[in-house]
Parts: sequence; structure tokens; C-alpha cells
Amino acid sequence: MTQHSNLIGGSTCARRMACPGSYQLELKAPAEPESSYAAEGTFLHSVVERCLVEDIAPQALLGFEEDGFTLTQDLIDEMVKPALICVQKLLEEIGADEFELITEARVGYPGINAFGTTDLFIVTPDTIVVGDFKFGRGVMVEGGLSNKQLKFYAGACMRSPETAHYFEDRDTIVLAIIQPANPMPLQLVATTQDYISAFADEVETLAHQLLEEDDLPLKTGDHCRFCNAAVICPSKREQALIALTIDTSDPFIDPVEFGQLLKMADEVETWAK
Repeated sequence: MTQHSNLIGGSTCARRMACPGSYQLELKAPAEPESSYAAEGTFLHSVVERCLVEDIAPQALLGFEEDGFTLTQDLIDEMVKPALICVQKLLEEIGADEFELITEARVGYPGINAFGTTDLFIVTPDTIVVGDFKFGRGVMVEGGLSNKQLKFYAGACMRSPETAHYFEDRDTIVLAIIQPANPMPLQLVATTQDYISAFADEVETLAHQLLEEDDLPLKTGDHCRFCNAAVICPSKREQALIALTIDTSDPFIDPVEFGQLLKMADEVETWAK
């Protein structure tokens, strides 16, 4: 199973950067069981990895069982085939006639407990691709340079002893999100080693800060959605109490403030559930 750092990893990078206090708070929070959606995603990652590594068609794995899940025709048609098509399209987009493809590479930042697993690491004569599969049907993941998870993995690949040598003489780094349920199932953005290296420096600085400093600030936002500590977070509770004091029938609420209140309402509703 894919492993990620509790300190700061791909899935927690955006949360730690937005809310540094979340690390210490999550250490005190009760562990949440893996959701059925996450478990299905892990299963689909395994299926797609087999198809890529063994160079087999997904149809050959029909009926394959793992961790209580079975590969059905619906999953092949809705998730597996589209994901593999996106990989092929990705290779075409970057003009990769020759390439090396590595799946599920465990990478990290030397000297600190910041690591994760990349779904796709593709090396061409002049380009590095760092890609992530998303099999969720509800939350649509946004790619591009705003995606801190991808940048975390790219920085980890750049600094891991096992993969760092691939970056010699390859300045172009392509970050890719593949999500079959997304209206844009393949999202690509190209950047440079300098850009990723600067982000990796931020990760390392933050990791040391998380370990060495107490009472780091808590801040609410979209990053709270998957935080294990949300149920005990004083900032989330304060946000809910503030929301309850607002008179939504007030005709003089500023339109900009009203938009902020709607966003707050969504966050509080999610937290309450």
C-alpha cells in the first residue's frame, strides 16, 4: 500500500503550508479508518500499475480481486481504460518516442521525515514527468502549478538519491494529473528545475519548523476537508460559532462579504457532517 509521511507528504503538503498547526493537532486526533472511496482508489492504482508495468490490457484482469475489491467491466470502462488512454495521450503530448516509465516510486527529502509515493515517473531524453492518478468521482482535482501535491513529489524526486540522477541535463519538468471522472481527465503543466527546487526548499524549511516550533497557527480553509484533526480543531469550532451569529436576512450585507459567507457556510457544513 502507498505510504506517506505524517509530518509532510504529498497529500498533506497543501494543508501543512496553509495551516502549520495542523501537524501537532493531528498527532492528538483519533485515527480515522480508511474510507471505501480511498480503498477503491488504492485498488484501481494497483490495477493500472499492473497494466503499465506488465504491458497488459485491462480486460485481461477482469475479475481480479484484491483487498475486498473486484475488477468489474464497469470499473474497466469508467476508470482503468480512461486512465491508460490518458497516459498514452500524455506521452504523445510530450513527444516521447523513447522513455523510461517508473510506477509507485517512494521518494523523499533526505534528512527529514518528508516522503511519499509517485504514481508515475517518466523520463525522456529531455523531460521528466511526475504524474498522479486520481480515481475520485466527487472532488475534482485541479492540476497546474497550484497543485502542491505534484510539486512536493517533483521536489522529492529531484532530491531522492534513487531518482536525482535523472534530472541531469533535463530542465523541463511536466506535472500531470490523471482523473478519469474529471471533465478534464488529463491536466499537464510544464515547469523548470529552478521552480521545483525553490518549492522543495520551502518544504524542507516548513518540515523543520513543524518539528522544532510549538503553537504554530491554525487556519481554516478548503485544506480542512481531509484533516483528521478537524473534529477537535478550535479554529473550526470558532468558525462555526461565528457563522451561527450571522443574520443572513440582513439586507445590507455587502456582496463581497456575502460571497465570503457562502464559502464559510460550505466549510462549516462539511465540518459539521
